Amino acid sequence: MSIYYASNKEDITKKALQELFLSVEWESGKYPMSLYKRLKDLIRLLQLGMEISSSV
Repeated sequence: MSIYYASNKEDITKKALQELFLSVEWESGKYPMSLYKRLKDLIRLLQLGMEISSSV
């Protein structure tokens, strides 16, 4: 498995995310759809936080 850095975190695939989590033997790697959804939610929250902090 190869791991690479993508400048846009939104480009990560479900398969790559699953491989990453399984490579460190994390149980959550067995649930790629859930991992992917949570990552997308986290990205949205971080973007919202950055927008809020820049407007203050």
